[in-house]
Amino acid sequence: MEKITFVDNVTKANAETFNTMQDNIEDAIEEKQTYSTAEMRIGTWIDGKPIYRTVINAGTITATNTQVGTISNLSKLVSIKGTAHSSALSNQSYGIPNVHNDMSLYYINALINNGSEVRVRFGTGISQLEDVFIIVEYTKTTD
Repeated sequence: MEKITFVDNVTKANAETFNTMQDNIEDAIEEKQTYSTAEMRIGTWIDGKPIYRTVINAGTITATNTQVGTISNLSKLVSIKGTAHSSALSNQSYGIPNVHNDMSLYYINALINNGSEVRVRFGTGISQLEDVFIIVEYTKTTD
């Protein structure tokens, strides 16, 4: 966003106010587009509750149904997705979820188990995933 500097035909107090407002809007937009391993408030769900985002850096996973993180006080799962890489499978990178025509061999998904455990599951044709990142967006029971 190109910043507009208000000076002409506006009092100094008004120009400062408008410039501060524009800075605040730019900061808010940038924060909503930030991905972090720290929990961040990113918006509002349809029921009025705040939406939070946490990125889980799961590193390397060698077994399916691996717990990679925990979301405390999770109320409603809004979105779960991610990325992974497999040097064992032709050095390919995948979006999560990954759908394949042979689902038993090459699927990858992420899910919430027992209300708080973030888990990654994959098919029997995958022996290892590297650089696994899971992005979880959710509401909380505490809001």
